[in-house]
Amino acid sequence: MLKSKKYDLIVVGAGITGTFCALHALNKKKSVLLIEKDNSPFESSFRNLGHINPSGQSFAKWFDISRKSLRIYQGLQENFDLTFSKTGTCYIAKSTQELTLLHELQALFEERNYPAQLYSPADCKQLNPALITNKIFGGIHLPNEGVVDSKEMTHRLRNHLISELGLHYKHNTLVVDVEKRRGIAKIVTSQQETIWADHIILACGNQTQLLLPNHYPTELLQKCQSQIIKLSPQRTQLKNTLISGASVECFSSSQSCPSFDNSLPQDEIKLTIKQLKDGSVLLGETVRSTCIQKQSDLGFELSMEANSRLIEKAKTFIDLPAWDIESTWTNTYLEHVGDGVFSKTVDDIIHILAGMGNKSITTSPAYTQMYINQLYQ
Repeated sequence: MLKSKKYDLIVVGAGITGTFCALHALNKKKSVLLIEKDNSPFESSFRNLGHINPSGQSFAKWFDISRKSLRIYQGLQENFDLTFSKTGTCYIAKSTQELTLLHELQALFEERNYPAQLYSPADCKQLNPALITNKIFGGIHLPNEGVVDSKEMTHRLRNHLISELGLHYKHNTLVVDVEKRRGIAKIVTSQQETIWADHIILACGNQTQLLLPNHYPTELLQKCQSQIIKLSPQRTQLKNTLISGASVECFSSSQSCPSFDNSLPQDEIKLTIKQLKDGSVLLGETVRSTCIQKQSDLGFELSMEANSRLIEKAKTFIDLPAWDIESTWTNTYLEHVGDGVFSKTVDDIIHILAGMGNKSITTSPAYTQMYINQLYQ
């Protein structure tokens, strides 16, 4: 059995959560090994819309963490091209009920000194001329929110950590065993290599179920699936990420609003519209979820019906010169059933992080910083 050096920290899983754990540990001058089972990570961290929206997070749990994450993204972008851009977000109301909710949210943001401005339909169209405003009641503009290219951001961060902070990275490396031995943590790979560390963080989603099945809480986790469409590049420019009022009603922050009543029809399309730097437009996402024990129920098919519904819904919001589909995909991710994250420490030195879900892109930078600070306090 091959043996290698001992690290301060081994992180298993090179998605967004694992990579940010590595960043914050390296900033504390710890030696870090990041391990990825595939040639290049490609799962949920790289398939989302890349929208950084603290405004959608619960005020009790995630709002302040998300604001700190936004500052982390901005700070990293100042040092190298992380793909972060402060494009702002615009919520669009298509009913008086949705508009009431936006007014209540604006008041909650104002209490927390989070910039948010209510806009008339004309103001919304001036900001985003492609908007169709004949059925818009108004909107709210959040200028400080931003986007990243989810397919690129985590790769660029990892490469920066390798070149500038001394991260050790092993890909095509499947971890088959993890345990505490002689007071320190040990992993064994499928190549029969043994690697030691003072601490191990498992940020590897479902793989945890195979490594530590007795510590994988199937009752606390669910699988969710969304569908995303990429339209061909457009000359039309969308200055903000646009979000339908139906999506806003599903945000955790909306549950703090007096008018929130959770009465949204189950088949209502929850739509987000984002334009990439090359002019292509992303449309998503209709979310389905199921318990871990029934995750196969989500299937693997790309639904043409869902694509048609997304485009039909988008056409009521924006006027584009072309609606040609360039590509489409599903994003399947692990989520905590209570809008939290599953965190557990086994034998004092093996740490599990799972279930960040769709909020991972917005919350991981600051949440992992808090987690690493606590680990090395």
